[in-house]
Amino acid sequence: MNKKKQTYESKTEALPHQIEATDYINRHDEVALFDEQGLGKTKIVIDSLCASMKNGEVEGVLVVSPMSLIYNWSTR
Repeated sequence: MNKKKQTYESKTEALPHQIEATDYINRHDEVALFDEQGLGKTKIVIDSLCASMKNGEVEGVLVVSPMSLIYNWSTR
């Protein structure tokens, strides 16, 4: 069986505040994210988790979000 190797790379370009937040999360063990609605909290967390998975710190994740976000996160 030929399995495709996962790269754990972001599929969308991060905005400057998202990059800053992702970097902050990756440098700290415990973080609260209080960004306002629509600023990309889900993307920030996913990017941080991808970095942790790429580094072997996390084996897998489950992201739970409202159904209304399905369009935002569908692969195009």
